[in-house]
Amino acid sequence: MNEASALDCIFGCAGERDDRGHYLFCPFLWSDISKYDGLPIAEALEILAISKQELPTAVRLVAASHTYTAARHIHLFQA
Repeated sequence: MNEASALDCIFGCAGERDDRGHYLFCPFLWSDISKYDGLPIAEALEILAISKQELPTAVRLVAASHTYTAARHIHLFQA
């Protein structure tokens, strides 16, 4: 996200940029997270509601962060 030249969404969303704002709502990212944890796909603000102190919500956020980081690493080194 901090590269000199902007990249597209690394999960394949057409016309979307490699941007934190997009990843809050990226259907491919959250679909994969949902497949992993078995929870329904929720709105981003609900996902980010860590103040609820619900462990599954916090785990989803961590999983999304790790998924992004791993995919980004693969994408950069395959180019």
